[in-house]
Amino acid sequence: MVASVFLEAEALAEYPFLQDWTDARFAEIHDTVAEHLRAAYGPPLPADRAAFLRFDDGERSVTWQVGERLLVLQEWMVIGDGDVEMEIWLAAIDA
Repeated sequence: MVASVFLEAEALAEYPFLQDWTDARFAEIHDTVAEHLRAAYGPPLPADRAAFLRFDDGERSVTWQVGERLLVLQEWMVIGDGDVEMEIWLAAIDA
């Protein structure tokens, strides 16, 4: 796991800016890691060949073929009862 956050509904109600701030920071982390991976492994696979590690309320994934493996960078989010959980994963899986 590259990054993870859990925002409680009570905190979001009191400090609503936390969601926007967290979304922006996670986008920065995802984009920075993706830039480094592009520099090392070239362009990712087309979007229709992207692999996903988890599915829920929201996710985006970028995938590279590296030898016999897929290198997957995924941002994942789940929203439940006002709570928000976000994670960024980087994994190598069999192609």
